[in-house]
Amino acid sequence: MIIKDIRLINFGKFHDTEIHFERGLNIVYGENEAGKTTIHTFIRGMLFGIDKQRGKASGKDTYTKYEPWINPEVYRGMMRVENDGKDYRFERNFNKNEKSFRVIDEDLGRELDDNEIKQLFRGLDESCYYNTISISQIGSATDKELENILKNYAANLGSTKSMEIDMKQALTSLDAERKEIISENKVGSKESVIRDMEETAEEIEMSKREQDTIISEIDLDRSKEAELLAKKQDLAGKDAVRLEEMTKYSARKENLYNEIMQLNHEIDKASRTLTEITAQKGEMEKQLESKGIPTREVMERVSNALNKATNIPIVFALITVVCLGCSIGMFMANPELLDFSSKGILKIGIPAGVQGAIFSISNVFIQSGINSFGEDAIAGSSLALNFEYFTYDISNAFAQAAVTFISQNFGAGNIKRCKKIFWQCMAFGICFTEVLAVVFMIWDDFFVSIYTTSSAIAAFGLIRMHHVCALEGLTATYEVESAALRGMGKSLGPAIITILGTVVFRMIWLVTVFRLVPTYTMLMNVYVASWIFTGGAIFILLAIHMKKIMLIHGSGKISPMK
Repeated sequence: MIIKDIRLINFGKFHDTEIHFERGLNIVYGENEAGKTTIHTFIRGMLFGIDKQRGKASGKDTYTKYEPWINPEVYRGMMRVENDGKDYRFERNFNKNEKSFRVIDEDLGRELDDNEIKQLFRGLDESCYYNTISISQIGSATDKELENILKNYAANLGSTKSMEIDMKQALTSLDAERKEIISENKVGSKESVIRDMEETAEEIEMSKREQDTIISEIDLDRSKEAELLAKKQDLAGKDAVRLEEMTKYSARKENLYNEIMQLNHEIDKASRTLTEITAQKGEMEKQLESKGIPTREVMERVSNALNKATNIPIVFALITVVCLGCSIGMFMANPELLDFSSKGILKIGIPAGVQGAIFSISNVFIQSGINSFGEDAIAGSSLALNFEYFTYDISNAFAQAAVTFISQNFGAGNIKRCKKIFWQCMAFGICFTEVLAVVFMIWDDFFVSIYTTSSAIAAFGLIRMHHVCALEGLTATYEVESAALRGMGKSLGPAIITILGTVVFRMIWLVTVFRLVPTYTMLMNVYVASWIFTGGAIFILLAIHMKKIMLIHGSGKISPMK
């Protein structure tokens, strides 16, 4: 049986103290009153228990001497041993009122019964342990004195198997008895006494030889002890190095732990922020989806457009230049048509100016509806409006060309040429405007991404582009028609119809259709509806005016304007 470690839970001066033993010889040393005897007594008590004496003896017995200094009710300990390759745990409660002893097989995790405990101890009782294995406190003897004591102990142990009998004392006692026998002549004849003495001497000589053998073994053990002590000192030095390394490792571990805790705190903070942002995003998406705006899809498309950006702006610029160049170049081929008439400028210009200003008034009412959808809608609408300007400029350019050339030819009395110019400007205005609008629609994600990376703003912008900018060519209808009428000296009628179509009609739309279906999409549809209404009304007015002219001048020729 090998003791691996002991735990003084509460024993004497020790409280919750653990001592681990190495295989082989272990030396427990320390100053006086350090607790060496307490540890020695604890081991014997763990094996065989400590009983409380009765009467006066109880005041100075072992039980009372080693009763815990703190919390004496808890008087217990544990000891782990190894026997035949198996680990066992001894648990003993020394308290006289709660005495208990348990042996646990740690390999199997079960408690041994009494018979198994007896087999484990193999007949070792307290008396045998005390007289063989255990060596009591030798006091403060050192050097030669300690050597003699140990030799005497060894001799006693080898000869008598007990430390209770002192060999020297035995020899002294035998010699005294021999002298007494000789002096009193109580043992028979002289020969008998001599024979007894010789036998006794032989026994003594044999005991001396055995003692010498044991002393030699002790000397050998001492040399081994010195070797072990040197190894222990070497291990102590290595332990000091390991302790220093462990200290550095512990400090590093502490720093890493603090860093990890800080990172975890930052992660938690970021996670909470992300959760809040996600919640806000979800709420915003729900609000936008309730208005028919697929924000998630829009954002993905915008991001893909940014990642796949090409030279589309250059292509767009070239298309714009080509469109404008074609519209202007067509009429530059006829320079004789560039002769302007200066009569009726105010009559024509004032209604035309009013017509242009009307758009600003109508946009105020529409903008109020856009504002009701929030800041993202305002930004998205402004974003898409930029592309509407690009497309509208083309239709307006053809309108300006129409008013210029129709006025010249009308002044020259060439009605057929006026009709030809009108239909050419109308066709080119619608076609070239829609060409540019189609470019914007094909690469809508890219063009939107130029102005914003916000999914919500992009969503509103795309809705306006698809419902307004995509049909921007319809603006050429009322613009070219109004220009034709102004070129023929009729500016008031188009101005009145434009007021009805862009102001009155849109206000009616806002208080009726939009109120019934209050979505951003329905609000954008007001532009297309007003264009169709205005263009149709002005076209009717233009047809009536042209019919009157044709009825009056069936030849297609009229006199110059007065």
